Amino acid sequence: MRTALDLVGAVPVPHKPRALLTWLVLTSTLAMGCAGEASVCDSVKGDMCNQCYGDVYTCTYDEVSVTTRACEGCQARFALYDELCALGRTDSRAEVDAAMVCEIADTGAR
Repeated sequence: MRTALDLVGAVPVPHKPRALLTWLVLTSTLAMGCAGEASVCDSVKGDMCNQCYGDVYTCTYDEVSVTTRACEGCQARFALYDELCALGRTDSRAEVDAAMVCEIADTGAR
């Protein structure tokens, strides 16, 4: 069985800059499409947030919620990805991002 990477290797690489750029975009898109969407667990490993902790945010996805201090909600989003992964969820990052709701939490302290 041939994989997307086998197909990419079988395509001759163009030598003109514009053609090379087009080739790179098309072949990388082909390889990513065959590999499938990144799961929410893959997101936990690779992305980073700024190291500021301003407000307290609550992020919710499909009845799973996480509340934590965050820089513009970033740490709360990744805490939710981590929680979903710990629960064994295999939802894609795109699915979670499309349905996730993050907002500044009402902590009662004003």
